[in-house]
Amino acid sequence: MEQWLEYLDEKFAQHCKEYAEDMTQAIASIKQVAVWVEEKMTTQGQEIQKLQKQVTEREKESTAMALEISILQDSHKRLLETGLAGKISESSGCQRERTGRMRICWSHWYPKNEHGTFPNLSDE
Repeated sequence: MEQWLEYLDEKFAQHCKEYAEDMTQAIASIKQVAVWVEEKMTTQGQEIQKLQKQVTEREKESTAMALEISILQDSHKRLLETGLAGKISESSGCQRERTGRMRICWSHWYPKNEHGTFPNLSDE
């Protein structure tokens, strides 16, 4: 009977040791996965911040462009009210579209830059 108890004690100790080793390996694997997930979350967080910054920049550009369009429309309206629009469009080569509206000629408001193109908001 004593031998049987010793045998059971040895088997129990062996199973406990194997279980402890398995749990140690499982914990190490979980830690590796946790590190990988944390790295991915950090990378994605940085990407999200970068995209949010781009969205903010685009919103600023859109707002500036809308303001510029509004200013141009007001200027054109004043020109129409004063009767100068026809003179300017005839002398500058602006053409009227089929609808009768004047096409915007940027050269009236903006000179070309050193590259021979009209400046845009991102150059400022």
